[in-house]
Amino acid sequence: MTRVVRFIRKSRWIEHFDDVWLDAGDIPSDPLGDLTTQNNTLSIYLIDNQSDLERLAAAITTMKDSVSVVDYAIFELSLLQTNDVKLKSIPGQTADELVNSWHNDVIKSKMQTQIDELLSRANRHWT
Repeated sequence: MTRVVRFIRKSRWIEHFDDVWLDAGDIPSDPLGDLTTQNNTLSIYLIDNQSDLERLAAAITTMKDSVSVVDYAIFELSLLQTNDVKLKSIPGQTADELVNSWHNDVIKSKMQTQIDELLSRANRHWT
């Protein structure tokens, strides 16, 4: 089963979920920082198994200037397919050529679709 991996900063997603200013089911705006796009595309990787994930994490880690935690979101590719999201295979920029072949850009994506899915997944996970 193919899964989508998007690198994030976990602290954006969980630090403030207990803040009293948030209504039930709301999430803060900081997680939207992990959905930044370039030229209306969102960078993701497609993997098939745990060893792919480990190799991907290693490749991403080697791109960093210092040792740090690598956080990521992972979900089934079918979630994107049901929302009519288009993917374009674009080589990644790691030192690992195989990992680079797993890279895709989400193209022609409607922001509302991404936000709705983000909110739905966050509400299921943290409430």
